[in-house]
Amino acid sequence: MVNAQIIQELHKINITNLLQNILNIYTLGVFERHVHCSKALLTVA
Repeated sequence: MVNAQIIQELHKINITNLLQNILNIYTLGVFERHVHCSKALLTVA
């Protein structure tokens, strides 16, 4: 019973971490693209 609860909590933590990682990677990707576009615009200007 206790083991099942611990496993369930670990699963929740893993899923939360996974979602956080995906969000971080996505945010970084968008940020990098934005910076790249800004640099390109500055270069053109």
